[in-house]
Amino acid sequence: MELTLEHVDKSFKQIHAVRDVTLQLGKGVHGLLGANGSGKTTLMRLICGLIPLDKGSLHFMDINALKQYDTYASYLGYLPQHFGYYPHYSVYDFLSYMSILKNMSKEYSEQRIETLLERLNLQSHKHKKLRQLSGGMLRRVGIAQALLNEPKLLLLDEPTAGLDPKERIIFRNLIASLSQECCILLSTHIVSDVETIADDILVMKEGSILLHDTVANLLTYMQGKVWEMVLPASEAIALSDKYCIVKQHTMQDGVHLRFISDTQSYPNAKLAIPDLDDLYLYYFQDGETV
Repeated sequence: MELTLEHVDKSFKQIHAVRDVTLQLGKGVHGLLGANGSGKTTLMRLICGLIPLDKGSLHFMDINALKQYDTYASYLGYLPQHFGYYPHYSVYDFLSYMSILKNMSKEYSEQRIETLLERLNLQSHKHKKLRQLSGGMLRRVGIAQALLNEPKLLLLDEPTAGLDPKERIIFRNLIASLSQECCILLSTHIVSDVETIADDILVMKEGSILLHDTVANLLTYMQGKVWEMVLPASEAIALSDKYCIVKQHTMQDGVHLRFISDTQSYPNAKLAIPDLDDLYLYYFQDGETV
């Protein structure tokens, strides 16, 4: 069970959104990490077949997605960043409608919908109109429709947007439970969404995959670049103009700072153990413009 992209490329007029992406993803959770505008959504839409590739090829298992799209789509589950829905449908009716579009049998879809409503804490809302739901509940409905056909390839674009902390935990546990059953690509700019459940991380910037490795291996790139120190408030303000500040906390003895620098810029700065937040800010401190 493997998703393979070779030299995938996509441009929109003057914007080169995805640049020569080649990768292979097997079973498990793969976190696609990048700032807004880095090309994550475009890459996800290319994989789903919603927009055509300019160049390259796309295969899942032994299926050529470009030539055997109907077969490919039967294995696919997708939650877009902004998913469309019919506001006058109830939760149950909407999921039933989506199951028809996915060519699922009535008996199986009824059973599957009930299972997902239970797992996503939507059972008590099943007869509510979608227009009556909060943003977090709508997001859970979107996750449910992506899982209806028990996909072998699951693509989730910013899936936790609008979820509260409890809902995020439920979601992460659900995704972790699916990791042995399918290939999951989870796109986000929120580090905490992927740091505990992803088997590996793809770091995307300006349309290219900069890094692709396990969390542990990725953090070796940050060794010697993350520092901590305590400064008076006046000096801390000046430091914030020079370096990328990861964390800042004012206490009685001064301002506790965690910052990124390639060298030891202050004599009393001490090296800190890097984490994914540090890596993210190191690569995206200048933001994205695409």
